Amino acid sequence: CVDTKPVRDLLERLGSPQTRFRAVHVTGTKGKGSVCALVDAGLRRAGLATGRFASPHVERINERIALNGQQIGDGPLAWCLSRALAARQEAVVDGSAGREASWFDVWTAAAFLSFAEHHVDWAVVECGVGGLRDSTNVLDADVAVLTNVDLEHTSLLGSTCEAIAKEKLGI
Repeated sequence: CVDTKPVRDLLERLGSPQTRFRAVHVTGTKGKGSVCALVDAGLRRAGLATGRFASPHVERINERIALNGQQIGDGPLAWCLSRALAARQEAVVDGSAGREASWFDVWTAAAFLSFAEHHVDWAVVECGVGGLRDSTNVLDADVAVLTNVDLEHTSLLGSTCEAIAKEKLGI
């Protein structure tokens, strides 16, 4: 697992986009992607503008960010990623926590920036690994969902289902 300080630094440099939409945060061992897709579809069916952040991608990296049910386009994705990478470079120069931002931190920041820029009402966000120290845990989510817990990523999350559940419930 990771520390959220680097992604928090990036997001502050980007104007705290994660505060400009409501969120459903989903963690668990299996079924996260399906739950996210169903919640996203339900919110859209209710007439709300949505963003969805998922991982991993299958064919195209654009699959990680969806806006109103559609993969983000190459141009908007490049713009968001370039802004997130520029924020990381500023952190490197300043020597702040963001200098340690991981690839997933940059992606998380880019996704949240895209949601804010596209004025989504709700974002449905899938945890990367775990929950408590996952980059996505910078959200102050309105709804948190735990799909299930099983042994996975034991070197990062713990060697028992109880330890893993504690990490995942950290959202």
